[in-house]
Amino acid sequence: MTALNPFEIDQTIIAKTNCDKGFACLGDTPVYCSVLATLGHAMVKLECCQQLECRHNKSYGALQACICPVRHEIFTKYGK
Repeated sequence: MTALNPFEIDQTIIAKTNCDKGFACLGDTPVYCSVLATLGHAMVKLECCQQLECRHNKSYGALQACICPVRHEIFTKYGK
């Protein structure tokens, strides 16, 4: 059975994203961190993030930032 993707994300963005979580953010039950605000074009400031082992989660002191192109597109297009 194929998972229903609740988001329409450009395939070029998906193709350039090396995801070690199997694109869990695009599954029928999306898994992703809550967003407080964006920081520039490719970063998302996170309220909390349970997937600390994700290659796209970066720590800058107390700030957790996500640099995932797919996650940024979800936030930009859908506000989620």
